[in-house]
Amino acid sequence: PSPCPQGLPASLRAEPVVRPEPVRVEPGALPPASAGHSSLVPGAAAFGGLCGGGGVGTWGELIAGGVVDRVYIEEEAERRKKEIDRQMDKQLADIENECQQQRNDIQRQAEYHTQMAEKQIETHKRQHQAHLQRQAEIQAYALLQRSEAEKGRLGHEAARALAQQSAREKAMIQHDAMRAAEDMWRQSQRALLEQAQKAKVDIEIEAKRRTEDIEQQVRDAVSRVYMSPHTAAPEGLTLPGPHAKS
Repeated sequence: PSPCPQGLPASLRAEPVVRPEPVRVEPGALPPASAGHSSLVPGAAAFGGLCGGGGVGTWGELIAGGVVDRVYIEEEAERRKKEIDRQMDKQLADIENECQQQRNDIQRQAEYHTQMAEKQIETHKRQHQAHLQRQAEIQAYALLQRSEAEKGRLGHEAARALAQQSAREKAMIQHDAMRAAEDMWRQSQRALLEQAQKAKVDIEIEAKRRTEDIEQQVRDAVSRVYMSPHTAAPEGLTLPGPHAKS
């Protein structure tokens, strides 16, 4: 290419390109509109200055007047475009790496906080379970004490009721035995009385029969003995015929 005119900026000369510092851009944000490519491309402001008021003229005028070489300008622009693309790719890669690192850090922090929360929840859970178990043991002990007291009271009442029932049953048995003995005595007395009355009747009947037999024998004997009609019959003796008492 032709040598650059003295009035051209130094950024158009073939010196090594100095890589600018990458601009930090938040994820999802765009570079500032006022910066354009001047913050990424050295000498861009100088190119822009040529086209502004008070410069040597526009690029078209410079190319038409032979001040600059068109091929050189195009090659330099292509080279700078590639450099800008490389820098942009690098900047995007750095941003992506930083975002990935931040995401990994956030994920690690979230996992750490999740683990700590799980540990805290597990600790609270164990403490709550221990508290509930202690309360259950206290309530169970109180219930056991009340159950033992109630069991003792019921046992005492049951023993007293059994003793009373036993006393009543023994009294009933004794009463029944006494009534049975009394009934048996009465029955025996009645039987003895009946036997005595029967024996008395039998004795009276037997005595009457024997008396009648004796009287009959006496009458028979007297009938065979001659007695005067005017003779009174012996006392206690009934004679037939005229000797009979009227």
